Amino acid sequence: MTYEQTLDYIHSTLKFGSKPGLSRIRALMEALGNPQDTLRYVHITGTNGKGSTTTMVSNILRQAGLRVGTFISPYVDDFRERMQINGEMIPREALCRELEELLSAIEHIRELGHMHPTEFELVTALAFTWFAREKCDIVVLEVGMGGRLDCTNVIQPPLAAAIVSVSLDHTGVLGSTTAEIAKDKCGIIKPGSTAVCCFDQDEAALAVIREDAASKGVELRIPDKSALEITSSDIFGTNLTVDGLNLTISMPGAHQIQNAMTAYTIARVLQEKGVGITDENIVSGIAGTRFAGRLELIRKVPVCLLDGGHNPGGVDALCRALDTHLAGRKIIAVMGMMGDKATSYCIPEVAKRAGIFIGTQCDYGRAMPAQAVAQVASSYCDRVYYNENIATACRIAYSMASPDDVILVCGSLYILHDAREVLTYIE
Repeated sequence: MTYEQTLDYIHSTLKFGSKPGLSRIRALMEALGNPQDTLRYVHITGTNGKGSTTTMVSNILRQAGLRVGTFISPYVDDFRERMQINGEMIPREALCRELEELLSAIEHIRELGHMHPTEFELVTALAFTWFAREKCDIVVLEVGMGGRLDCTNVIQPPLAAAIVSVSLDHTGVLGSTTAEIAKDKCGIIKPGSTAVCCFDQDEAALAVIREDAASKGVELRIPDKSALEITSSDIFGTNLTVDGLNLTISMPGAHQIQNAMTAYTIARVLQEKGVGITDENIVSGIAGTRFAGRLELIRKVPVCLLDGGHNPGGVDALCRALDTHLAGRKIIAVMGMMGDKATSYCIPEVAKRAGIFIGTQCDYGRAMPAQAVAQVASSYCDRVYYNENIATACRIAYSMASPDDVILVCGSLYILHDAREVLTYIE
């Protein structure tokens, strides 16, 4: 199969939808010889912050000289971002090879009566087989959705199971309260592992996490927020000290401090379990972490930020950063969202901070129409426009901006690729 044929096949499985459950992935991995059981893991779930925390932990382990597999979702620019080894995306030829070998296993489980794997199950299986073939020392594995029935949960007990910030998202599947959602995410906590939870966790979620870990006899580690001393913080990042270490976080926002401290705590757990990580590895791993689409600064004059926060927790984190670091600056917001997200909360929160608001949309079936985005925003911002084309919307925003203004593109990861292409190179 060519690379294009491989991607076409993978994307064609979107028609099978999202069906939480472990029976198909277990059958598929069994047909492949359970390669996932040959690997060691850090397993990370939560509503917001999974990707940043996963990348920080991966970078710390890379600095320690380990061969580190990283599994994240979704991607922003290139499908192959979803599976990486030591920061390098899976080569095109390797992706084609892994899929070709997977096809016979898919046919086998279908003969046994299982439905065809979903897109996420297929991608997860591809990652497991590639990581095992390449003999990764450790894999940092981001959950797709939830935890208990997420197909990444087919693994044996991880060295560390971490739960980052929990808020309301995927409520139709995971539950309508943070407590219910946290219970589902606790499914990755298994006897034999150590659980890690971020500080400032939602109180109802934290109570569930504590109870779940205790019922399984699993130690729960929570970073000590009082041990932190922030020495400086701006739109370019944060400097702080903890346990005598001077840490630099190269991504702005209080939420990234929380993510960094979760990664720091995971690293300490791994140290105790014999993984050869030094303090220098922790410092350099966190400092070197940048994550696409999370308050990503792509231009300084005017300031251009990309942020894929698409639920109340993500938008709250974005707005806190705007209020803290960019107060008094005129914000020109370009926003597009999926129609099945909390649009009635997210759009107003951004619009009320914008001097100019431009609604847009991506070419995706669930996308909220640009005009509808603008209509919601019009009650909260005096100057509201819309354009269905993301690139055009970004060019309009740039034409309206003075050097001291801020162009913010936000609302969905799916709009960020086109925005980056325009705003990085526009003159």
